Amino acid sequence: MANLRRVRKELSDELPEFQRGNVMSRNYSKIVFSVRIKKGLTQKQLASMANVSVKTIHRLESGSGGITDDTYSKVFEALDLTLKDVADFFREGETEGHKNIRDLIKS
Repeated sequence: MANLRRVRKELSDELPEFQRGNVMSRNYSKIVFSVRIKKGLTQKQLASMANVSVKTIHRLESGSGGITDDTYSKVFEALDLTLKDVADFFREGETEGHKNIRDLIKS
């Protein structure tokens, strides 16, 4: 996930809705929440898997910002999300059997 910043820039260039404010962290939060629920994990379980605090998962899922790319990377990895998966959620809305996340993100 070392290239998370590059993907964020590419997505901002590609999808105008991501050029405003704290949009990426709000959208990352929806992805993490949706995938965590789909996998049947609690915030505590995900925090343990990602080696971060429960408070960090709560902050991440609330989209409050201030989460580092390193932390996002740990959480994405714990959820078995690749950089390609994260980008595809934004670009296509569907990836490997996941429901259409793009509609969720825009709501």
